[in-house]
Amino acid sequence: QGSSFSVGAADMFADEKSEKEVEKIIENARTKVNQIITIGKNNNLEPSTYEGKINQVLNNAVSQSGREIEKNTTLKNNIRTTVTSGSKGSILNIAQVMGCVGQQNVAGKRVALGYTNRVLPHFEEDDMSPDARGFVENSYKKGLTPNEFFYHAMGGREGVIDTACKTSESGYIQRRLVKAME
Repeated sequence: QGSSFSVGAADMFADEKSEKEVEKIIENARTKVNQIITIGKNNNLEPSTYEGKINQVLNNAVSQSGREIEKNTTLKNNIRTTVTSGSKGSILNIAQVMGCVGQQNVAGKRVALGYTNRVLPHFEEDDMSPDARGFVENSYKKGLTPNEFFYHAMGGREGVIDTACKTSESGYIQRRLVKAME
């Protein structure tokens, strides 16, 4: 007879080495983004031309931090065991809980500038920096800042709407199929 298996708060803590490494990964990503923005502005490029590259760099930071944390956690960590066994979750979940939540996307792009050329009033107009465009640096363990929480809600809302639309559409398709087969 085996023992029960559960995931608890103790499984959220990565070792200090991992946390330092994640900080480095995020710092490197920020530096790269700043370089991209500087090159873009110096060459008078339209922000939309290098927007995709910025998104790629920031999304890459999350997957890198996830791999780093996975590498440094043992199978004594129940979240890691759950992911490794394939029963639930992925590296992304590990990354978001212990490393960094990452870039929030709306319609497949970084959070778009609003009607006053900024997402939130806490930033200057036309600010292209990660913080001003939906990058969540903290992990769920550390807790999100109010700005980060708002970005995360924007990204999450799209997922909920998407799911609802898929449900109604697939329901209608199924109904037509059943009627056709009758």
